[in-house]
Amino acid sequence: MHGRFISGPAALFILLFFFLPWIIVSCNGASIGELSGYDLARGSLVTTSADTLAIPGRPLLYTIPAVSLITLSLIALTWRRPHQATNAAWIQAGLTLTVLLLLLWQYRQLQPEPEASYQLITQPALWGTLLGLLLILTGAIVDIISHDRAPSHTPSAPNKLAPRHSPLAPRHSPLATPHSPLAPDPEAAEPDLFMPAAFPPTAAPEPNLEPSDPTPGTPTPIPPGRLSPRTEMLQPESNILAWLIVREGEETGKQHRLRENMIIGRDPDCDIIVQDSAVSGKHIRVYVQNGRFFAADLNSSNGTFVHETQQDRWSKIEEIEMKDGTQIKLGRTVLHLMTLANKNP
Repeated sequence: MHGRFISGPAALFILLFFFLPWIIVSCNGASIGELSGYDLARGSLVTTSADTLAIPGRPLLYTIPAVSLITLSLIALTWRRPHQATNAAWIQAGLTLTVLLLLLWQYRQLQPEPEASYQLITQPALWGTLLGLLLILTGAIVDIISHDRAPSHTPSAPNKLAPRHSPLAPRHSPLATPHSPLAPDPEAAEPDLFMPAAFPPTAAPEPNLEPSDPTPGTPTPIPPGRLSPRTEMLQPESNILAWLIVREGEETGKQHRLRENMIIGRDPDCDIIVQDSAVSGKHIRVYVQNGRFFAADLNSSNGTFVHETQQDRWSKIEEIEMKDGTQIKLGRTVLHLMTLANKNP
């Protein structure tokens, strides 16, 4: 609730003004008593030199401090449940508008008859209460408008027209010939990151140390001081075939290959760095256990949410098992999990 910075202080001031003098009762220009909002709500007696003036109680005025307490409660609720901000703003706006009209009606009822021997002088606390109610209503309207203008976090459907290539054959050269190696063409387009390459990268070919015109039948000696080049050692390839794809956020479309244990957040030392000011430094941990994927929140400031497809809503989680198609939201960033069957060990 962005309007909480308007509604919160206004609600506190209304509680204070309720116990300050709202009106002064005067007779022939001389003050004979002061009445606060609390006095008007419960009723009071004002004694004049000639008679005793009875001010009947108006219990409906108790709704003024009540709407202040309800406003503070709704602000506290939305701190813990941000997705309820819009509903809280509508409740706040409806209650405040009702109490505002009620206050104006009660003030009109308080006015004495023209022939009465006393007069009522309005004090600043009454106008401050009226202004406070207007500020609470303004804060609620700000929350409603800001939510309507905010971009929707509902994940879009995956692109069904995107081609998927078979992992059983190379993408650019389905048939190998003696003169065309299986390595991809350097001038060809980059490989589709949604589907890993079918073959691991091969080592660079060893240089040919034979002379350009060797004598037939004569073995070619290795020149002194020249040794056979060292064989390149390849890193063992992970058998996890899963990716986290940024569906919404500043890095929409970016893809990250998952490993056994990864930390995701805004800190530069995280395994996956998310450029989002609403994401904590170390927001969540994604790990693999017995071939299953899990995500655990690391006490982040704004929490971690998972999209429930059937109810079409976001639910806050502490830890959850992720499957193919699971979508989680960190701040304003939505990550989509895409998995393939693990390789055989």
